[in-house]
Amino acid sequence: MNRTQRALEFTLPWFGDAPRSLVVSGGVANNDYIFNDLANLAAHYDCCAYRPSKKYCSDNGVMIAWNAIEQIKQVPSCMRWDYDAVSIQGNAALAV
Repeated sequence: MNRTQRALEFTLPWFGDAPRSLVVSGGVANNDYIFNDLANLAAHYDCCAYRPSKKYCSDNGVMIAWNAIEQIKQVPSCMRWDYDAVSIQGNAALAV
């Protein structure tokens, strides 16, 4: 909520008199409790909150877990990881 509020306060001056909208997607949009809080926050800033139909709002965790299941089915030995040997160093350059 705090980050969304900060984002609204930062970006709303750019819109001028144009209609103001907050679009929420993903797993957050699928959660009615969180979406209702975000919609109330948006209304405080004269914005309308929108979200896609719930069938299009899924959590990335489900997709990651499903991918892992498919990999395990193909190569059962991939369940045995040497966690000390797993590299967590990123290789993507940061944009400056």
